[in-house]
Amino acid sequence: MKKYQLDNPSNARIFIDFSNTKNPVKFEYPHKKTIFNFLFMHVLTYYFIFFIPFFIINLALIIIFYENIYNTNIILIHGNLELFLIYLPTIILFFTIIPVIITLVFSKRLIMNFPKINTSENMFLGRGYNSILVKDLKSKKYTLPIFDNVFLEYILKEDYKKYIKKIIVKEYDFWHLKMNIFNRKKSKVKQTTYWKAEFIFSKVPQKGEMILNWI
Repeated sequence: MKKYQLDNPSNARIFIDFSNTKNPVKFEYPHKKTIFNFLFMHVLTYYFIFFIPFFIINLALIIIFYENIYNTNIILIHGNLELFLIYLPTIILFFTIIPVIITLVFSKRLIMNFPKINTSENMFLGRGYNSILVKDLKSKKYTLPIFDNVFLEYILKEDYKKYIKKIIVKEYDFWHLKMNIFNRKKSKVKQTTYWKAEFIFSKVPQKGEMILNWI
């Protein structure tokens, strides 16, 4: 099985044309975020989850070091500028510089593995897979009405495999109307939350089945 993937981790419109043997897969990206911004937010989320304990330990070591060196109870100088200057470099290091470095250094590896990461993230949150078995289709088109475009697996058998012509994954075409709370100006933002998948056949399948698993 050939793998198709571009250097963009955002949810994509996907167009598969089985009659095009040279370039059967086409991607389009409605998201306007840069790759760095998209990856950084995910890195920061996981960083907070897994590295907060290390951050707490580090702060504890700083407190112990300060008290031993200066023979001062750090609790007694709470609110002092000196205390703030002790904490500030650690906060900057742990919550900005390190996540940025991780994103920059491992960006290519993160991009290549992002579909698996995103799927695992949804499984961890307890969302799980949805599944449907399609039989006795009465037309040449089947639409999966709504999914998050995180994961989509299709298994085609007999006529469903023989007559498949195109698969199209795209977002529903509508806009969110948002208002700026400061200047009260309204702006339209294209939605990229709700997606659908269309399976188009050259003939109505008479035999076989289609299994869809998705998140």
